[in-house]
Amino acid sequence: MGVKTHYANKAEFYLKDEEKVADLINFCSNLKMPMTTGAVSHKYPMNQKILNAMFRHGLESNGWDIKNTRIVPKERGTKLNQKGDFVTSLSNGIKVFGEVEFGNIASAWRDLFKFNLAIAFDTYDAGIFILPCDSIKGEIEGCYSFESVKNIITAASSSINCQLL
Repeated sequence: MGVKTHYANKAEFYLKDEEKVADLINFCSNLKMPMTTGAVSHKYPMNQKILNAMFRHGLESNGWDIKNTRIVPKERGTKLNQKGDFVTSLSNGIKVFGEVEFGNIASAWRDLFKFNLAIAFDTYDAGIFILPCDSIKGEIEGCYSFESVKNIITAASSSINCQLL
């Protein structure tokens, strides 16, 4: 699978030359989509459960934490229970919050809000948002593509406060 990247809010200064980020991009570019024609849906053959398991395995193998992903840790005393999909601290000290969204359109909007929360609560410094490209979004029921989200982020740049890849 090919990978497209877009850096918003000067995220390249935080993320561009970091080994963990490069490894994540490499993992995504080598990912094979789990097509199970007839087993899931004839119209949408991408198997989301297998894809999610592949991402969990790949993220952990590349040193990303998929368990302790709360936007605000419990010890801060807030009742905000929102979580992301993966987090890490990079070698440059930058704390990264990540989301993988191959699900429905509303989830992509919630994820964008989570990135703003991560910055507002000062728990993370940057975000990574993994989405399908237009070329494969038709294989998945009702999801936003990288290109669609990039257009939103570009058009409404002042509403996204996070340095985002």
